[in-house]
Amino acid sequence: MRFLYASLALCTAAFADLPSQYCGDWLMVNAPVAVHVASDGTMSLLNNGETGKLILNKDESFVWEKPSHSQSGRFAEGKLFLKNDQPGGSVWPEFYEFRRGDKKDVAQMLESTRRQTQFLHRAVIQKSIQNNLRQLDAACSQFFLEKGATQVALSDLIGEGKYLKKLPLVDGEDYTILDLTQGAAWKVTTKSGVIVEYPRH
Repeated sequence: MRFLYASLALCTAAFADLPSQYCGDWLMVNAPVAVHVASDGTMSLLNNGETGKLILNKDESFVWEKPSHSQSGRFAEGKLFLKNDQPGGSVWPEFYEFRRGDKKDVAQMLESTRRQTQFLHRAVIQKSIQNNLRQLDAACSQFFLEKGATQVALSDLIGEGKYLKKLPLVDGEDYTILDLTQGAAWKVTTKSGVIVEYPRH
């Protein structure tokens, strides 16, 4: 009977709500990262939605049981400190520091991060496609020079033993719609709506 009561007490402790001083939104100092600690003991990385159980010890240290791996940390002086455990990364700082943030601050930070990430992603797509178009333009010019022609088919330029071995797709763009006539300007629209223009001379 004592064992039964003890087991019930352990279960109650395991599923009890976290004290309010640990719950809420936390913003990393000097970095656009936010976590949310819920009263049921789960902690979520708001940047990507990764969620795991927070196991809190009496000394306010904790283990965050994420699906990818476990990460340790602690609460101290009204702040949250998360252990820096990045594989192959710098060992400094030892802990990432988080301070409390309200929902408005977190929402603004996440929106700003989303826009920046989207901007960088589009820039990478544009740069990669511009590189493809430069190679294709050079292949066209070489073909025209060697053949004395002003028109060419894509199949004449790309393939084993041809001017370009391959032209890798970056974001679902279609190079078959390009006018390969000498001097014709190119405009490519990708699957996600990125537009890349390439003036030819």
